[in-house]
Amino acid sequence: MHLKTFAKYLLKLDDKWSLIFVFVIAAITVLTLYVPVDTPDTARFKEQADSIVSGHGYRTLGTLETWLPPGYPVLIAATNYLGGGDLTVRTIQIVLFISACGLLYLALRPASRAIALLGATAMAIHPLAARLVGYQLSETFGLFLCGAFIFAFSRINDGNKLLLLLFGACSVFLPLTSPATIILCIFLFGYVVLRKLTDNKVVDITFLIAGAFVVMLPWQVHCVGDDCE
Repeated sequence: MHLKTFAKYLLKLDDKWSLIFVFVIAAITVLTLYVPVDTPDTARFKEQADSIVSGHGYRTLGTLETWLPPGYPVLIAATNYLGGGDLTVRTIQIVLFISACGLLYLALRPASRAIALLGATAMAIHPLAARLVGYQLSETFGLFLCGAFIFAFSRINDGNKLLLLLFGACSVFLPLTSPATIILCIFLFGYVVLRKLTDNKVVDITFLIAGAFVVMLPWQVHCVGDDCE
């Protein structure tokens, strides 16, 4: 009975307080389960990030890398370039996990507040997702990008040009961080472009392609550099 009363109370909250609830639950979960862990892949990510920051490009053991996804090393490199270190990266990952839960709420909100609250809370208390935040691996960053991608997709008909750019950029950056999402990204990007073509919204398509192009161009230049080397 108490649980039902609590659930009814939650559903009466407005979006601001619902988001705060999701953020608090996500923060409690991740901080409770948080244990910093390094793996063999962590050392590789750090080496690749150091190579980027030093101006030698995205390399593994001194060789230009075109097989392994660059997304997470780019995040570490950006953090290191701005003067951060391991602690900063780990702190960013906590923020990314909490933000991903909020993005899921916003993505599901057009359906209903109940669905949004249920979905976001389920992710916020997911023990594996929260536990992985302590690992210096790409999973948490990929989760955040997936949240941003789905959020932008849920608002794709709003006419917001920044969200169109975000959707286009995430459709490339997400698989360059978590390659398992490549089919999802290709399918949804293609679906959106076809819908925009049907509606004759050429400007929207331009923004979609521009967002994807901004991310794809540096990676393709890098890959061409590997062929030349």
